[in-house]
Amino acid sequence: MLINTYTFHYQPDIDDAYEFPVAVMAFDSKAGKMVGTVLDPDHPAAPWQHDEVVIEHLEDIIDGIFRQSAEKRMQTASLLRDGYPVNPYGVHGVGEIGEGDMVGAITLKAHPPILAESPQNAVDLMMDGFVLPLLEYYPESFESFTVDYWPNEEEHYPLVVCVYNEENGRLTGRSLGDPSPLLPPLPRQQRRQIAREMDKFFRKIQRGDAKAALDGLDRTRFGVFKLDNHRAMTPDDALDWAVETLWDLYADKFDEFDEEKAS
Repeated sequence: MLINTYTFHYQPDIDDAYEFPVAVMAFDSKAGKMVGTVLDPDHPAAPWQHDEVVIEHLEDIIDGIFRQSAEKRMQTASLLRDGYPVNPYGVHGVGEIGEGDMVGAITLKAHPPILAESPQNAVDLMMDGFVLPLLEYYPESFESFTVDYWPNEEEHYPLVVCVYNEENGRLTGRSLGDPSPLLPPLPRQQRRQIAREMDKFFRKIQRGDAKAALDGLDRTRFGVFKLDNHRAMTPDDALDWAVETLWDLYADKFDEFDEEKAS
């Protein structure tokens, strides 16, 4: 389906022409459905001027449109075009601007409709294909997974996080610790055996032999479990995203592990 797309651009100083894209919005005119996303200020592509003040202002603008009825959104969408006055008073608001203060502005730019499966898909396509390249950010695709200690079919405990770049076949790994904080209490000898196996795994990775590293795992004791797909500039950046994903998945288990280790 054809989806209408828009980008919001932030101009940190209205006396300077410099601006950059900070958000994407997509609109399905048939269903009256809108989807939007704002660039995370912690994203490696985000300019330093993109801060929480800008985020709050953008969210107010987008939420104001989303709260409208479907019919009202249709009317609003018909008005959305370059220069639509989404931010007539500056980012900091009329009452907060002092003499000599830098006043930023947010403007909207309309784009030709794009072919997408859904408004969310259109937002993702615009973020990857327009916003990030405009910020000179050209990420690569990585698949992330963990190497887990697998004592039985029902339990597995992450030891290492890895990311794999299909384009160049490079495998990069990061240990979660020695021992991993996600491991339950184990006898010292068993922990040493795990450490030796992971040392072998990392030596093969460092030699650039991803296949040997994965094939060399004793699959009766160690398993590979997919985490997610990430787009990042470097393997280290992808690993940061992967580790964060893992912590989110296991956040509720940390207290359990800590209690078991303390007992």
